[in-house]
Amino acid sequence: MLINWSDEDEELFWLFVVEVFWLIKKGKVANEETIGKENRYFFFILKNKNFLKFALKV
Repeated sequence: MLINWSDEDEELFWLFVVEVFWLIKKGKVANEETIGKENRYFFFILKNKNFLKFALKV
């Protein structure tokens, strides 16, 4: 699946991925509530549902 995204979108995606792994490493549950509190970029991702679906499949 190819997504047509800008450089900013790609940067935000990788920040999201890093945040999820960081939460898991800290022993926290990586869900919408903890990511939303810990990562301001997650709100951008929530607005773009296709982006979120792709992020969750990786």
